[in-house]
Amino acid sequence: MGHDGLLRIGELAKRTGTTLRTVRYYEQLGLINHFTRTKGGFHLYYPDNCQKIQFIRNLQLLGIPLAEIRRLLARRANAKSGAEAAPEMIEILERQLGEIEVRVATYRQMKESIRQTLEILQVCQECPLKPSKDVCCQCDVITSMKEVPLPMQAMIAAS
Repeated sequence: MGHDGLLRIGELAKRTGTTLRTVRYYEQLGLINHFTRTKGGFHLYYPDNCQKIQFIRNLQLLGIPLAEIRRLLARRANAKSGAEAAPEMIEILERQLGEIEVRVATYRQMKESIRQTLEILQVCQECPLKPSKDVCCQCDVITSMKEVPLPMQAMIAAS
């Protein structure tokens, strides 16, 4: 801990699991602010910047760009009430929620495709033939499938 409960930049980075460079970048963008400097020139920050940095990182994980996060934080800081600040945040988070739902559906499809490929590869372990496009495309397991999973298609094409 620094002076009177304030944190040096290194302590802030460590507590938030970021780097000094990230903290400096967030400050440069105006996402966080230092309170003061020590005589040695170190920036000192209030501990509540830890929560702010975590908030920023969580929004980034949702795919929200830093420019949009900066706009949201500025809007919130300048709003006279929650009623004034909330609509923009709601709009952005609802849009991100929709994008996340699309990604989750994509991941589920990928998971199923990989699971099907693993099932095929279990049979491949018993195959005495050298893998090739011609051999694999004639395999009973593969020809009996309505649709060959994408990872298996890629492996066959690479043969």
